[in-house]
This record gives sequence, C-alpha cells and structure tokens, in this order.
Amino acid sequence: MPIREIVQAVQKHKMDVVVLSFSSSFAANRAIDFLEELRFRLPLSVQIWAGGGAMRNSRRQVEAVQIFHDLPSMRQAVLQWRRSKGIKVI
Repeated sequence: MPIREIVQAVQKHKMDVVVLSFSSSFAANRAIDFLEELRFRLPLSVQIWAGGGAMRNSRRQVEAVQIFHDLPSMRQAVLQWRRSKGIKVI
C-alpha cells in the first residue's frame, strides 16, 4: 500500500496505531526506508508497529517505530495499548 494511502486512512479513521508486516521476500532495507518515510509523514501521536520476516534480520532501527520479532511481544504491546486506552483486557 502506498504511504499516501496509509496516511489518508490514518487521518480519516483517527487511528492510534499503524501495524505493518513485511514478508521475508521483501528486502529489509526497503522495509526500513518505507518505515522511515511513513514515520516522517505521520504525527508522533500515531504509533507505528512493524514485524514480519523482513524485519527479523534487520539491525537498522527507525526512531519512534516499534519493531517486533515475535508474536508474544506484539501481544504484550497490544495489551499495554488497550490498558493505556482504558479498554478491558481479557
């Protein structure tokens, strides 16, 4: 999905978090470049979470983007986000 469309969707739906998964067939450097551009275009109040096979071996970090290497860590982040929004955690 083009960055412009993601930004428009975030604005239209007043999103708090954008979650992206990059498959292992997607080059890690391209994924990082994409995340850097997306971070630049979104307000810092919108969290960006990323994971998937392409991110597993990447050593590059993106400021204000949370990279997940496994599902349990993403689950913890979702639970923490829900608590921060006052949403009942099951």
